[in-house]
Amino acid sequence: MSSKRKEVFKKLVDPRFLVRLPSLIKYRLTRMVHEKLLFRFLTKENVFISIFNSNYWGNAESVSGPGSTLLQTLEIRRKMPIMFKEFNIHSVFDAPCGDAKWMWELIKDTDFKYVGADIVPQLIDNNRLNFQKDSVSFVKFDLTSDAFPDADVWLCRAVLYHFSNRDIYLALEKFLQSNIPYILTTNCVTDVGHLNKDINTGDWRSLNLMLPPFNFPNDPLWEVDDCTPPHPPMKLSLWSRKQIIGIMPSLREIFQCKKL
Repeated sequence: MSSKRKEVFKKLVDPRFLVRLPSLIKYRLTRMVHEKLLFRFLTKENVFISIFNSNYWGNAESVSGPGSTLLQTLEIRRKMPIMFKEFNIHSVFDAPCGDAKWMWELIKDTDFKYVGADIVPQLIDNNRLNFQKDSVSFVKFDLTSDAFPDADVWLCRAVLYHFSNRDIYLALEKFLQSNIPYILTTNCVTDVGHLNKDINTGDWRSLNLMLPPFNFPNDPLWEVDDCTPPHPPMKLSLWSRKQIIGIMPSLREIFQCKKL
């Protein structure tokens, strides 16, 4: 028996694996149904409602997935207050906010103005119950169609790589209709030959915003590593409104859509 087969056999007979097997089967079936069927045919809102209801990410700590755990966000929670001070940021529009647990650790003892937004109604209801106070509020929101509120920065963490290319474009257009001066968003670290393939919204692919078709400027104003193993390398990067304005003419041409 080859060493690889021995490894597989050893795993299969491990009692700990056998105990977890039903949950693993359910997890894989949930992922398959979403990826092969639901992401293709449901509306955007129902896609993310289904992800929430099924705990699609299979994470015990956060329904928003492993990227929203306290461990995964440790470094950005340490560095973001420094960035806020440097760029004179006193208010954040966090969309999507997910279950907001990691962000709450950052703002719970401050009077920092925070608006969390998400397309899943139950998440907003839960967040209002658990976290809302005078300086913290939550709203149901669709990034691709709703008007952004006033804020000093749009925090758009761990979402654009779940959006189709067109939905990313639509969200950027809505951002530019607002008065928000900065976007702080997740950017995957890839080689220069990486292809940003298109997907159905709800799915995932490695997305390097500095590469086509988006071509964000290669000089973000600020960034911090936003990954811990086994997650692929990515950063949380800050660009200005002016920098995003510069890339939009080519995006409008690509998507054959006039400014909204």
